[in-house]
Amino acid sequence: MTIAVDPVPSVGDVLEKALDGERVSDVDAIALLRSRDLVAVGRVANEIRNRENDPSKVTFIIDRNLNYTNVCVTDCDFCAFYRRPGD
Repeated sequence: MTIAVDPVPSVGDVLEKALDGERVSDVDAIALLRSRDLVAVGRVANEIRNRENDPSKVTFIIDRNLNYTNVCVTDCDFCAFYRRPGD
């Protein structure tokens, strides 16, 4: 039995695909996530954003996570609110 595996695309190929207006696949997205070339990914993302929106305006989302308790089993590195049970 042979299992077909999608070849891993290069980051350049994925970015070119995105610039051409094509949707990126799951495999493409994983290639971008594993890439260390954040500058190239950021530049392409900014170029695409500028095509879709007025480049003179920048928007952002205020990300608020409402915690009902500070007792948690996740222990995320970014959370300054977290306390271990008993703290």
